[in-house]
Amino acid sequence: MIETRLLVYFLTIAQEETISKAADTLHITQSTLSKQMKDLEDQLGKVLFIRGKRKITLTEEGRYLQQRAREIVDLVTATEGALKEDTELLNGNIYFGCGETHHMKDITQCFKNLQEIYPQIHLHLYSGDHTVVMDRLDKGLLDIGLVVEPNFREGYDYFYIGRSDKSVLLMRQDDPLTQKTQLQKEELKELPLILSRQGFANPVDYELFGTSRSNLNIVATYNLINNMLFLVDQGLGYAVTLSGLLPPHHPTLTYRPIVPTLENKWYLVTPSHRLFSPTVTRFLDELKKFFGTES
Repeated sequence: MIETRLLVYFLTIAQEETISKAADTLHITQSTLSKQMKDLEDQLGKVLFIRGKRKITLTEEGRYLQQRAREIVDLVTATEGALKEDTELLNGNIYFGCGETHHMKDITQCFKNLQEIYPQIHLHLYSGDHTVVMDRLDKGLLDIGLVVEPNFREGYDYFYIGRSDKSVLLMRQDDPLTQKTQLQKEELKELPLILSRQGFANPVDYELFGTSRSNLNIVATYNLINNMLFLVDQGLGYAVTLSGLLPPHHPTLTYRPIVPTLENKWYLVTPSHRLFSPTVTRFLDELKKFFGTES
C-alpha cells in the first residue's frame, strides 16, 4: 500500500518540476527524495518521471497517478480535519461544490452568519458543472453540492432551495434579434447555437427546441460560462443558458427570454449515508433553515 507521505512527495515534484526545488519545499535532502521516488516506481512497477536536464516531466502513468494522488491526499486531509474537530467550538472544514450561479450569494451569506459565531470554521469552494460536482461527491471529496436540475440518483438526498433560473438566449447587443422582447423556441432551430454540455447531455433535453439534436446547428459547447461569453462576443453564435448565470451588466452582451418558459430548479445534494462532521452538519442545517428546503 502506498504511503500518503510518498504521494505528497510525488505531487511536490510534479509541481516544482525539479528534485532540488521539491526537496527544498519538503525540507528533506535531494538524495532522500530521489530514493523515495525510485522506491515508489519500483513498488508500482511503472516509470513515473522523465528526468531531463532542466526539469522533470511526468509520463502517462505519472499523470494518472498525479490525478489520483491529489484526490487521495485531499480526502485524507479532509478526514483528518473532521476527526480533529472540536464539537463544542466548531473549528473544522466544509467542502462545497457548485456551478456558476448568483445563488452562491445566499450560500456564502449562510456561511458568514455561521462563521461569525464560530470563527475557526473554513469553507473550501470547488467550482464545476453537474458532472464534476457529482463525481467529487462520489469520491468523498465534497460534503455538499449545489446543482441545477440534477439527474436524481439513489444514495443521495436532494433539497430544492426554492430558487430557479429561466432559459434565455444570449447574444451581442448589436444583434438584430435584440429588436424582439422574447423568442419562440421554434425560432432557435435556424440559429447557430452554443449549448451547455451539462444542460443538453440527453436527447430529452432537446425538447426545448421541439426537435432532435441532429436538426440543430450547434457550433460550440461549453461547461462553465466565462469562456462561453467570448464565443458569443465574437459573433460565433447564440448561447442557450440560464438567466441567473449571466453577469448583470455586460458591456457588449444581452439576452432575451425563450418562450414557452422553461425553469430550471437548483438543489442542494448530499450523500445519503455519509456521517458528516459536526461543522458540516451545522452548516447543512443552517442552509436548510435559510432556504426552507424540501426533499
